[in-house]
Amino acid sequence: MEIEPRRDDQDQAGDRCGIGDEAQELDPRQLEADALEIDHRHEITGAQALKGLFGEDVRAPIALHVAAKRWLCLNEPGYFETLSPASKRTLELQGGVFDASQAEAFERHPHWQEAVAVRRYDDLGKRPEPCGRTFADFMPLLRTLVT
Repeated sequence: MEIEPRRDDQDQAGDRCGIGDEAQELDPRQLEADALEIDHRHEITGAQALKGLFGEDVRAPIALHVAAKRWLCLNEPGYFETLSPASKRTLELQGGVFDASQAEAFERHPHWQEAVAVRRYDDLGKRPEPCGRTFADFMPLLRTLVT
């Protein structure tokens, strides 16, 4: 399945996800998280690494994409079953599935819907088959997002 380039909010959310994953690579501790069974809060590391480069509209959904996973597990039937064993393990490290109160609090954040979109793109990025796009394909959009 190939992801076609689009010029809408979801395309920007996908790019935000890619940016967050790139920033995650800046933190070698996260690479050890599975082995150490420690949550190093890669979502915060990624968002902080982008401070000064991108505005809040880009950074906030990245910072919230783990919360979005927790929200999706509560609100989307079958979502939990789509997670890999590693993602299920980190879900527990990250606080587990939201309860109704946590989900309501998440939904009050102004960037919650974009965070859910970023989470979905993050999930797509974990597929074994390539999408046919390279980092260079995102450069024109990234230039418009840089502050």
